[in-house]
Amino acid sequence: MLASRDEELQRGHAERLMPMIKAVLADGHTRWPQIDCIVVTTGPGSFTGIRTGIAAARALALAIPAEVLPLTVFDVLADTVTTSAPDDRRAVLAVLDARRDQVYAQLFDGIGQPLAAPLCGDAGEIAGSLPPDCRAVGSGADLIAAHRDDCETVDIALEARYLLATAWRRLDDGAKPVRGFDVYPLYLRPPDANPVAGRSLLEVAARR
Repeated sequence: MLASRDEELQRGHAERLMPMIKAVLADGHTRWPQIDCIVVTTGPGSFTGIRTGIAAARALALAIPAEVLPLTVFDVLADTVTTSAPDDRRAVLAVLDARRDQVYAQLFDGIGQPLAAPLCGDAGEIAGSLPPDCRAVGSGADLIAAHRDDCETVDIALEARYLLATAWRRLDDGAKPVRGFDVYPLYLRPPDANPVAGRSLLEVAARR
């Protein structure tokens, strides 16, 4: 990895993203025309963060031009666990705290291949459906382990180096990047902010 930047934001994603990208390019002594593939996570997670990241990837892919390799957060978590312990073939649940007693989750086999579609649901119900003696990784791992004594939690934080490593492995395995406008978000549930009583959010805000 030539360079990376990492900031945890509650708001201001759109304002900070492009300056961060420019700073990373400067740190890595890289120019825009040298980029031929952009990697972006498609979710699940913060609605604002997902929208901002995908919009930036689409715009940059069109402007440079370049192709895009989309990865879900589940892909990266499961890949990191299975490659860090290749002899451990227990199933891996990539799981994120979705709040309101829910989790986002996807089950993978011991080599990082998905066994089920991603979903959002009750932590206890998902824990009860898991195979015996599995591993859970992500911000929702403790919520799952609270319902399953045989579920080991793996402490891995989502970092740029893991995203890059997963991307390289996918490309080496023959994954094909796509056009920017063929990249779509993985939300798994509707946004928390919804129009009120048939009015738009702008109308609601104007009345306050």
